[in-house]
Amino acid sequence: MMSGISAAGRLSGGARLPSLQPPPGKNPPPFATAPRPVVEYAPGERTPVKAGESQQPLPNIKSVVKDVKKSRERRLRNLAWRSKIKTFVKKTRQVIGSPEEAAMLKATSSVVDSAAQKGIIHKNAAARRKSRMMKRAAKTGKS
Repeated sequence: MMSGISAAGRLSGGARLPSLQPPPGKNPPPFATAPRPVVEYAPGERTPVKAGESQQPLPNIKSVVKDVKKSRERRLRNLAWRSKIKTFVKKTRQVIGSPEEAAMLKATSSVVDSAAQKGIIHKNAAARRKSRMMKRAAKTGKS
């Protein structure tokens, strides 16, 4: 027990604690019915947090702050490239066996190669993706 209050909500003298609920038949206070919209702000900043951004506080050292900003920008750029790769691969898989297969294979391998060249995916991962794509195209071409 803490400071004379029992688990049943009674003071040590037997008196009850006041209830936080409004009495039956009474309307609740106006602040309880209309909550304000919650806007999330990044710590130490006055702008709302954007989707995909970290809510961690920025470091105090100026060069590290710049590095954090750069890495956030790079992360978003890499996400966009990865999405682009996935989109091209999906479209290529859909057109395999149709007349525009060759053009789509060429475009997709170009996108995958440029992503590997920029360091977004590893060169072996790029080769593996292209190999699987070509293998699938060759397999459907034989049947």
